[in-house]
Order: sequence, then structure tokens, then C-alpha cells
Amino acid sequence: MLAVLKAGGLLEAYTWRSVFAANAGLATLALVVAALLAPASKNAESVRLDAMGALLSVVGVGALVFGIVEGPESGWSDGAVRTGFALGATGLAAFIGWQLRSARPLLDVRVFRIRGVAAGSIVILAESIAMFGFFFLGLQYLQQILDYSPMRSGLALVAMAAGAMVFSPAAPSLARRCGTRAVMGLGMALIAAGLGLLATTVDGGGIWPFLGSTTLLGAGIAFAATPATEAIVATLPAEKRGVASALNDLTRELGGVLGIAVLGSVFNTTYRSDTGDAVHDLSPEAAEATRGSLTGALRTAAELGGRPGARLADAAREAFDSGMANALLGGIAVVVLGALAAVALLSHRGRS
Repeated sequence: MLAVLKAGGLLEAYTWRSVFAANAGLATLALVVAALLAPASKNAESVRLDAMGALLSVVGVGALVFGIVEGPESGWSDGAVRTGFALGATGLAAFIGWQLRSARPLLDVRVFRIRGVAAGSIVILAESIAMFGFFFLGLQYLQQILDYSPMRSGLALVAMAAGAMVFSPAAPSLARRCGTRAVMGLGMALIAAGLGLLATTVDGGGIWPFLGSTTLLGAGIAFAATPATEAIVATLPAEKRGVASALNDLTRELGGVLGIAVLGSVFNTTYRSDTGDAVHDLSPEAAEATRGSLTGALRTAAELGGRPGARLADAAREAFDSGMANALLGGIAVVVLGALAAVALLSHRGRS
């Protein structure tokens, strides 16, 4: 949340490049401080980097994301898109095979045989897909539909942080009393409810439904992520705690990438489809700008002026609302499927 507020403040005063420059500076500072102050690993055995595993993972995930992102614009039957999906599937399959054969794997995929690890990872992956997709679209909604400044948009997300902070301390004790499955299920249900509230009110709902949605999302993260992380850490031996921490970060980062790609693709597909009729009478350049983004559509509408410009702006805003609603419904589907899979895994463990 601090990152969002920092970015909002920078965008108020500078260009978007300042956000990347600030992040690069902070990363450099963190690297220097870690090198000077962080203690050495307690593992006396030096482990070499699995370069082949790293390469295969980058190829697999990168190609998959390329296919997902390019599909709405180039067409799902486009050769480059199909090649991206094929290369992604091949790369990920090769990565798994290499990890199973490697003496020093980058990621020991065998840990997913442990049901607690698998269930916790699925929950974190699913909620990260939903949440990062929400961030990607929600900030655009605040700035382009509600006409909020970057800083005000960041402040509008404080309700999510408040919800997470209020309920996070209660999650561990509630999990001990009611069980991990129940609390993770509650958290995922709250996330789905938050996404559903925004999906049904995005067309003209204003800021108050948005704040209610983000509060539910914050509470859902508190109840879902805390026991999910505990499920990963608690089911691995003490000497594998580093693996548990890395796995927790991996699933979250992968979920962020997939969330922006998948839910962004759902949004883009709907938006481009719904603006189809509105761009018939425009020049090819103006039509592509309109289909490309709401910002491009509003710029084109301003250039047209008068009633034609107003009609184009209204059509583009309606297409944005429809696209965002469909993307949020996609996020709900991911959350529900993730919750069902995790509960099924933990239920099976409980009977064994």
C-alpha cells in the first residue's frame, strides 16, 4: 500500500518515469544494506544456481504471459499467440522435468506432494491473481472513470490496508479454534464478495461501493493469506523453512504476473469488442487509439468535439465498465476454484 501512495505522490509532481527511477534507487539501497548487514546463511553447504532451471522457467512463464496478453489484440488464432502458448507449455513442462532430475533443483516440485504446501500455495496463487488484477484495473477506474488524481487514487485503497490490519491479528487464533480450512474458506469468500460488490456497482456506483469492496478484500486477504502461509511453513521441516519462505514469495509473484495478464486480457477482450460499433466512422488511427485504451478513446473524443465526441466518450466509458466487470467476475472464478481445490486437499489430509 505504501508503494501505491509513493507512486501516486511521484505522479502528482513528476512523470511516470519517476516511479521506475525511485524503485531502482530503493532496490539499489536495499541491496547495499543487505550486503552490509544481513547475516550469512546458516547452511554451511554452498549451492550453485540452477541456471538451466532458471532459463526454462523464464521461457515458460514469459511465453505464456505473451500469449495471454497478445491474444485480445492479435486474435487468439494468431500464429504468434499460438506459438507463445505452445512455447510456454513446452518450457514449463521442461522446467518440471528438469527439476525432477536435477540434484540441486531451483524449485523442488516434489514439495507439492505435501497437501498443506499444495493447498497453501493454491490459495496464495489464486488470491494474488485476483488482487493484482484488481489493482491493475481498480486504479484505472479511479483515475479515468471517477476522475481521481494519482494521490487520491492511492488514498482510496487505504480501506483495503485497514481491513487487512484489523483482521490479520485475529486470523491465527481463529484458525486454531475453527481450523485452517474454515478460515481460508472464509477469507476467499470475502475476497469473492469484495470483487462481486465492485463488479455489480462499477457502472455508476461511485466511491462508496469501491471503498466497501476494498474493505472486504483487505479482510479476505487477512483471513486467507495468513493460514495459507502457515500451512506452507508448518508442513515443511525446519531445515526447509527457507524453501517455504521462497515458495510463499514465488506463488505470490507468479500470481501477480498472471493476474495482470489474465484479468487484463479479459478486460481488453471485452473493451475492444464493445467499442467496435463506436469506431466505425473513425479513421484507422483514431479507431485503433480508441480500441487501445480508454485514455486514447477520451483523447479522440476531445479531438472530435461536440455530440460525436460525447457519444464516443460515453461508449468508451461503458465499454470500460463492462470490461472491468467481466474481469472481476473472472477473478471471482479464480478465487472460488482455488478455495475449492485447497479445501479438498486439506479435507483429504484430515481423513488420512
